[in-house]
Amino acid sequence: MKIKAKKKELMALLCAALLLTGTLFLFGPVNLFLGNQVDFSFSIFDCIPYVALIGLAVLALLMGIGCLLPKKALYIFTAIVFALGLGVYLQGNFLNMNYGELDGRGVQWDTLVTQGIVNTAIWAGILAIAVILSLIKREWLRLGATAGGAFLTVVQLLTMVITLVTTPLTYQAEGFIVTDDDAMTLSSNQNTVIFLIDACDTGYIQQILEEHPEELSEMEGFTYYTDFTGSYSKTKMSLPYILTGKWYENKQTMR
Repeated sequence: MKIKAKKKELMALLCAALLLTGTLFLFGPVNLFLGNQVDFSFSIFDCIPYVALIGLAVLALLMGIGCLLPKKALYIFTAIVFALGLGVYLQGNFLNMNYGELDGRGVQWDTLVTQGIVNTAIWAGILAIAVILSLIKREWLRLGATAGGAFLTVVQLLTMVITLVTTPLTYQAEGFIVTDDDAMTLSSNQNTVIFLIDACDTGYIQQILEEHPEELSEMEGFTYYTDFTGSYSKTKMSLPYILTGKWYENKQTMR
């Protein structure tokens, strides 16, 4: 089957493939990043271009496969691609489950069983309907993939552009970053070593100094700061303040 003879069918595949790859590799990642900038330690320009290039490669692969398929198989292939693209769009915008705060604790999967079954049924239904149409109502499938894929792609493109224009980019390359690089490396003649004892009441240290001073004899030469006042009740907020001198005023997500 020559490509010219499959022009309309390939256009339907292109629209379906744009919906799938655009949602997965461009629209979704951009919206996800812009909505959670404070949780990322890098700029949008450090990752999105590479993700978009992967999307272009996948798009080229899908179109290449479509050019090689005979017409009947092309309709089935287009149906699958369009169903996947529609499923990804619906999942990301309407069917996404509430997994709770992603703070390292386990997800309560037992509370999401019903919604998982519903989501799976929707995905299976979309895929089944698309494949059935490709077998018995090819023209309906072609028009649906062309119009539906193009429409949803344009909608997401406009949404992404508006979001980019109206959302300020908050990433700043400069600032304090705590790492463990050279953490155990000491100078041969000049070192400043700080023992910051978490959750230790100074009253206990004072009691040890009075009753058992020999226990701290190895700390000779160190300065014990008895007048230090903590700034926060939690380690994850007080420690950055001690190390940087900058207040945390709840203007960004604490990680």
